[in-house]
Amino acid sequence: MIDRRTFLKLSAGALVLTAAGALTGCGTTIDLDHPKQEVEGVMFLCDITGKIDFSGGGKSGKVQYKPYFAIWNRSEEDVSIPRKDITGIFTEKGYKPEKMVFIPSWPEVDLKVGAKQYQVFSRFDFGLETENGSHENNTQLSRENGTYELRIKYKGKNVVFIYDGKTMTSRVE
Repeated sequence: MIDRRTFLKLSAGALVLTAAGALTGCGTTIDLDHPKQEVEGVMFLCDITGKIDFSGGGKSGKVQYKPYFAIWNRSEEDVSIPRKDITGIFTEKGYKPEKMVFIPSWPEVDLKVGAKQYQVFSRFDFGLETENGSHENNTQLSRENGTYELRIKYKGKNVVFIYDGKTMTSRVE
């Protein structure tokens, strides 16, 4: 059995260690259980986690794609990806592909992650939307019957994630 004084010393020491871990970023959960690709020390992760990843219809008819998306920057330099370098393609069976554009909710121009940082982007911060709300023959897009392709241009390469309605695959071009 320990006395009150020893208990208080141990409690204070545990509190200091906990605070130190919080200040240094220890304890940050890095979830790597998703399709991923790496380019020069920067890992891109993308996945489908539920039906909320897709929306569409409404007055505009545009299809939105908001997957789980994260960047683990293991390099020594900050990562900055311009909006124009985040694009996509939505292809509905029987129709020609529709271009998708990045629709962030923040005013900054670039997607940024600091050196040695891991960043998960919420569905409010990261998503794509078709430029058009209908096909060339004026039929409305159907989000349920499509294939989604996300493309991120980084350091001269294209990181590509494709969801075909069942599985997510990825590659670097």
